[in-house]
Amino acid sequence: MAVETNFEGSDFTILNVNGFSIEVVLADDKVGAGKYGTVIYWLVESLNDSLEHFYGLGAKLYRGPMNIENGLSMCQIEDPFGNLIGLRGKIT
Repeated sequence: MAVETNFEGSDFTILNVNGFSIEVVLADDKVGAGKYGTVIYWLVESLNDSLEHFYGLGAKLYRGPMNIENGLSMCQIEDPFGNLIGLRGKIT
């Protein structure tokens, strides 16, 4: 379960997931938004269920799915703002 922390007047949000902190920062003049750079991949139980969830939020498939090791597959989705999110999991 993720716990969200927001700071008034700031341009970022922190998600705390079981002691792992993820800082989400808005694009600015130095670092733009979009499909450029590193893509973070999230391990999910069901790739199909996760894709349906993100489709419901306005995301679309960008790349894949492709088969990888240990019976898993991976893909990239593009969120409504043009950012990429990687997913890894079993196709169910």
